[in-house]
Amino acid sequence: VHAATVKKAARKGAEEHPKKTPVDAEELRRDLKKKGSRELIVSFAVAFVVFVVAGVVLWKVLGQKKAEQAAAEAYQDRVQDFKTKFMAFDIQEETSAKQLIAFAEEHKALANSLEDFASEVVSRVAKAKTFLEGLEQRRDLEQRLTAIEQALANAAQLAPIDLAEQRRRLDELAAKAGIGGPEFVARVARDREQAEQVYVERLVTSSQAAAAAETLDRAALATIQQGEDELFKLLDVSYKAWDKNKQDEVLITKKNEYQEKYQSLVKLSDEAVQRFYTPEVIEATPWRDLLSAEQASAWKSDAAKGYERRIENGLLHLIGPDPSEKSEIVMTIGDREVWRDYEIDMEFTIVKGQFTAYFRVPIVWQDNIWYADLKTDEGYLIPGEAYSYTFRIVASTFTEEQHSEDSPGPTVDNVSWTKPRKGAFGIGVSKDTEVKFTRLRARVLR
Repeated sequence: VHAATVKKAARKGAEEHPKKTPVDAEELRRDLKKKGSRELIVSFAVAFVVFVVAGVVLWKVLGQKKAEQAAAEAYQDRVQDFKTKFMAFDIQEETSAKQLIAFAEEHKALANSLEDFASEVVSRVAKAKTFLEGLEQRRDLEQRLTAIEQALANAAQLAPIDLAEQRRRLDELAAKAGIGGPEFVARVARDREQAEQVYVERLVTSSQAAAAAETLDRAALATIQQGEDELFKLLDVSYKAWDKNKQDEVLITKKNEYQEKYQSLVKLSDEAVQRFYTPEVIEATPWRDLLSAEQASAWKSDAAKGYERRIENGLLHLIGPDPSEKSEIVMTIGDREVWRDYEIDMEFTIVKGQFTAYFRVPIVWQDNIWYADLKTDEGYLIPGEAYSYTFRIVASTFTEEQHSEDSPGPTVDNVSWTKPRKGAFGIGVSKDTEVKFTRLRARVLR
């Protein structure tokens, strides 16, 4: 059995492993050669493909870099061209300055992208605009001054009011003359001086002509009044200038000249007013009740501790300020109208103390205002008794009259030309004073 089994296994092994055929070396060499050729061809093909792909990629990369370099160079050329052209504009010349502004606006995006140059663009554009604005201002000033000079060339035919307007315009130009440069400043100053001299002469001659009219009317008085007021302003300015430099011969001469002309004009005005306001005209002028409800709101005064003023039922009750107050309190009327010549009639009783009547009180208080004291000390007036007075200030004449059985009659004083020539009527009360007015009325002539 064992032997049979062995034989059977041997047969099976022989069937599973057939007998090997002997290898042909030449055929094997040919097969390997063919196989090597195919692999070599494939390798070369793969290498070629890789080379081509790499070349294409390299070509694209090099092309992109070249394009980027070209773009960068073009941008730099553009930037440099912008900077060169921008800096070449002259911002002190009108056409060039305008071109710079337009050029900067046209290349605004580029300019804003230049961190190292954007601030320079902003600065030069601002300077160009400032230059152009200044140029326009200078042209405007030049045109305005030329127009004034043309008007002043016919100054002899201009009325004082028209000359005053030209002087006002010159004053406006003087405040801005520095824009036009030193020559323009000197030109304006020269024109102002000449205009002032002509203005003064026209004020005087116009006033003289009005006063010389055979029939004097209110229009003539208004002309004289304007001459007086305007000449006083000029005198005041010249006096203040002289007061700062009293050794300046030019200022001394000018002050003296204006003072002489003003005094002459005041005299002329006084004569005209006296001619116009005859006693009959004054008596025909209606009274104003200054204690009426209508006039009560026209009074003005400062507030002070202890000070009282009450207008009730046609009566005025005044109580002076507290003793702690340092100054008197003045109530005024006629400020808005700017009274000039007027008559005041009053009836009052001083309970205690004293009061002062002020005449021609200016809007800004001055120490040289004309006044009349009414007091109870030294036996002048008796506390508790009623008194009646009339005060009249017309032109340079002040008249005071007490109405009583033993009255000496009116007293007349001359008002100095240095005193205010127009202004309100005022009543001043100091501490420890109490006054009651039962009548207070005014005739306002002008």
